[in-house]
Amino acid sequence: MPPNGRIIQNIIHGCDTVMSHITHLYHLSALDFINTTTYPGMAPWVPSYTASDMLVSTGANTASTANSLVLHYVQALEMRRKMHTASALFSGRHPIQNAIVPGGVTTLFSSTYPITPNSASHYDMFGPFNATDTRQRFKSLLNDVRVFINTKYIPDVVTVANNYSVFWTVGAGCRRLLAYGDFPTDSTGTLFLKRQLVNTLTGATFSQADIKEYVDYSYYGYGVLSGQTLHPFDGQTEPQIKANAYSWLKAPRLAGNVCEVGPLARMVATHASGAGQQTVSQLSGGAISTANALAYPTLPDAYNASALITTALTLCTGSYAPSGTNLANLYSPLGRHAARALEAKYIADAMAIWVDQLTPDASCYTYKRIPKQISTGYGLCRGTKRRTRPLDKDRRQKDREIPVRRSVHMELLTQDRYSYIHIWRCRAVTVKYPYR
Repeated sequence: MPPNGRIIQNIIHGCDTVMSHITHLYHLSALDFINTTTYPGMAPWVPSYTASDMLVSTGANTASTANSLVLHYVQALEMRRKMHTASALFSGRHPIQNAIVPGGVTTLFSSTYPITPNSASHYDMFGPFNATDTRQRFKSLLNDVRVFINTKYIPDVVTVANNYSVFWTVGAGCRRLLAYGDFPTDSTGTLFLKRQLVNTLTGATFSQADIKEYVDYSYYGYGVLSGQTLHPFDGQTEPQIKANAYSWLKAPRLAGNVCEVGPLARMVATHASGAGQQTVSQLSGGAISTANALAYPTLPDAYNASALITTALTLCTGSYAPSGTNLANLYSPLGRHAARALEAKYIADAMAIWVDQLTPDASCYTYKRIPKQISTGYGLCRGTKRRTRPLDKDRRQKDREIPVRRSVHMELLTQDRYSYIHIWRCRAVTVKYPYR
């Protein structure tokens, strides 16, 4: 894959991840902590769940913790839109992008086409844009979101944590974290977010050969192999209605153990990786002011994942809050909220670097013929809610051969349903490749 293809794939995935994390706190979780029954009778404020320990928002334009959270709830909608727009500069549309294909992306990062719009009525005023305009517009959108993460999102997570400190002590789960890693940063496969199995905050390698599928409580059976566990290479998907079954999903295990995946796993695995962490910039050469940076200068301009985690946790108070040396309470609801917020910052700051690494007019895609014979292989990847779509054979422009996969998406616990091992058997068929 050419560098432009790798970088644009990272940017598309990065935008989606940042957007998803912002959504998770404000639009999926915030109303669990804020009583909004004093607001006018309209969604999303009512009907709502209430509890005696919730922060009460008056609905008035006054400075209070709850009122600020509600204001940020609304502002977060704009941040979601900006991340969608930033991604669409490279993917053509977002959400549900379809620019990522085997070998790179269908995007053209051209210095000459299309031309810069001449007026507000110009036909391509909303894109696509040439390389210079694309880069400039992306940075503008991204920097707005970076400021929001630094000055609203992470402080709001700290506010919730300091008001509900007990949530550092519940929901520990299995305490076994699995991260496949993400965002390759060079042609050798170096990953920005690291790949590790983490037990009690100590990182270790793992083998995909140790992954097995259980169907004891699934509506499947293994026939004469009933009662056994099978690697996905050998797995069977034969429906079987059983009295004790309750799901059409298989239960994957690593070496017989349940693992937690998701932002907490990825950030802890990266933290545990030690010296191999990559450094990003808070200020991007002045694009972000020190006033809009996070905990500056305690967290310096140049930082890595460990520095970010250690600094952010010092903002949390209360007897249950984890410290830089005792991170055990990260296995908790608040720990997972914190991991999402810190991962959003780490990725957003990295994207400001990645976009400057793009080379105008360089290739964004490499074609390579798929062998005709039946093949077996695997790929370890962090999935997103908006998975890569299959190529659409109705968009007929040029013949290409790609693999048709018999896929098994395996979720490795309930904390994050978007990480899975992707294992396939494939054969080559001719389809139409959708150029952009």
